Amino acid sequence: MMVRQVVTASGSVSLDGSGYIPTGETRSDIDGRLEGQLRAEFLRTLIASDRASNAVLLEQGARPAARGDPTEVALLVAARKAGVEAGKLDARFERAGEVPFSSERKLMSTVHADRERQDALRVFTKGAPEVVLERCAYELVGEGVRPLTAERRAGILSANERLTHEALRTLGVAFRTLAKAAAQRIDHAIEQEMVFLGLVGMIDPPRDGVRESVARALAAGIRIITITGDHPSTAAVIAGELGIAHEKRALSGADIEARTDQELAQTVRNRVPARLRRWLVPNGWIKIRWAERSAIHRPQHGRAGMYPHILIATDGSELAYKGLEQGLALASALGSRVTIIHVTEPYPAMALPGFGWPSTPDEIESYMQRSEKYGAYILSSAKAKAEQMGVAAETVYVDQAGPAEAIIETAEDLLCDAIVMASNGRRGLSKLLLGSQTLEVLTKTKIPVLVVR
Repeated sequence: MMVRQVVTASGSVSLDGSGYIPTGETRSDIDGRLEGQLRAEFLRTLIASDRASNAVLLEQGARPAARGDPTEVALLVAARKAGVEAGKLDARFERAGEVPFSSERKLMSTVHADRERQDALRVFTKGAPEVVLERCAYELVGEGVRPLTAERRAGILSANERLTHEALRTLGVAFRTLAKAAAQRIDHAIEQEMVFLGLVGMIDPPRDGVRESVARALAAGIRIITITGDHPSTAAVIAGELGIAHEKRALSGADIEARTDQELAQTVRNRVPARLRRWLVPNGWIKIRWAERSAIHRPQHGRAGMYPHILIATDGSELAYKGLEQGLALASALGSRVTIIHVTEPYPAMALPGFGWPSTPDEIESYMQRSEKYGAYILSSAKAKAEQMGVAAETVYVDQAGPAEAIIETAEDLLCDAIVMASNGRRGLSKLLLGSQTLEVLTKTKIPVLVVR
């Protein structure tokens, strides 16, 4: 995942480079010169997206490594390319809270104390452009703020559409200054009257071999159906480029919701093989569906008692959080008991030479302490989500080489009836064909594995 373009009120900026290496050219798409208002808006957008993140970029050595959601890592790398220093941001902005991402909200916010404004808090938000835009009343222009007009809203949405047609995944970024006295609670209520900063367009190129894998699957008579959380235009372009869909057409959740049961049944019959129809749902994720009726948001028609005990694997990424939500929804529908597992590999098992990993005993010990603290935070957040959804859940933290083996062993020890895991977005096909942790679990256990996306 790499940031390719940032669009703000004064224009657009292109970035180049590759991987997690924080070097590359940033240039205005108008005349190549990044200065004045455009530069100010560009930097503010990247600063906000850097802070609204739980990822970590380890910049030790020539080839940096990263931990966290690939989307958030890409935003950190873009900020470094622009000269935004993590140390300076850490010193200025101390995190005071977070309003986490969810598939229903489609955005997340972090709240920070600002050392340059002792009386105020800064709220940084990123998420689906149309959702972020709805919460904005203003727009940043240079170093100033002006009201966000209907004309500018339309212009921003048009720019977003253009980026999606270029196969870029897009995010909207915004901020708000909040008086400390007004911040009695940190929840979604603070995400209003915000200042829109810009759009960020990212490319997630398919792994090597994906096109060939698709071609082999099609030649073998396998029909490929893609269910993704991407913008429909982006999904259609990617599917077309990979040879999955020649129509370059995608149905959104809203499109499916607007159809009657009869229209939806006809659409499913036309587009999806019979054996896959019971796996299709309108909000973009794969869920188990046992009732032969139109697609639904929650599996309300599951067989009670089918999976009395479900193990849900999570690693704290945005993708895994969506998987957690889907697993909890399934458990709620079935009345299942839930155990949530987070696996951290010991340092020697995860370190790769030349990737700038800690090397001294003190650095390694510090790194593992941070990993354990991060794991505890992830499990605490997951359990809070379970309680919010009315699901009884226990948590398990495992420090063991081989996450797949740890997941399987835990499921067997606890006599779990199913395992819930998340596949990797639109690259799920290549991941399953070319190898993944999910595939390893699928092939090594007889316990049913429910894959959500």
